[in-house]
Amino acid sequence: MEKGKKWLSALSILIVVAVWQILSFFVPPLFLPGPITVVVESYNLYHNILWASISTTIFRVIAGFFLGSVIGIFVAILMSWNKDLLAFCEPIVEILRPVPVLALIPLFILWFGLGETGKILLIATGSFVILVVNTREAIRNVKPVYIQAARTLGASKKKQIFRTIILRAITPEIIGGIRVAAAASFGLAAAAEFLGAQQGIGYIIIQARRFLYTHGVIFGILLFSLLSWVADTIIRKIDARINRWTQRFT
Repeated sequence: MEKGKKWLSALSILIVVAVWQILSFFVPPLFLPGPITVVVESYNLYHNILWASISTTIFRVIAGFFLGSVIGIFVAILMSWNKDLLAFCEPIVEILRPVPVLALIPLFILWFGLGETGKILLIATGSFVILVVNTREAIRNVKPVYIQAARTLGASKKKQIFRTIILRAITPEIIGGIRVAAAASFGLAAAAEFLGAQQGIGYIIIQARRFLYTHGVIFGILLFSLLSWVADTIIRKIDARINRWTQRFT
């Protein structure tokens, strides 16, 4: 991002915070505490469990996101590689795709209890569905002219064409799916932690809601947003490095 545009981005955030602070003067703190109040009071209240809660949530997100993403990409590649496997797996994927992952929470609690396994698998399920669909569509959208050109230049083996042409062509689109899955993983982590967690950012939000600490609820939401932004920034940096050959409009 250009330096001038970075200033514009920072300015937009400052404007939102300023408007929030001004509105808090006219709205009771129960409904909208100011940003300074949110940060200071929440830190004073939760500093003993804050870092443990953040690290717990990050662990759940990383474990579930990595597991679901790797399996999703791998399954999508296998589906594209083998027509029989495609015929077998595609109906299952199409059944899972429209199902709201949050609707699976009661089943995951029943099957896996309130421990870490259910929370991680819930996040993994959401990431899997996003990446398997995204990767499958990316492969389908590879232009046939690329494959024809590779064959003209002597690439005859299917494995060689897949490695040198298809994988390179789909990488930018897969990164887009990974960004979506990463953001969704934090949302699923929040939902999972709302139900039975004894630690995590979602646990902080639930405890704050129980005692009508609106500042704690907003603080937890901001933490989720901040962590999601950091994850997205890291992914975009990796994307810029491995796909620097890709031409983009912005």
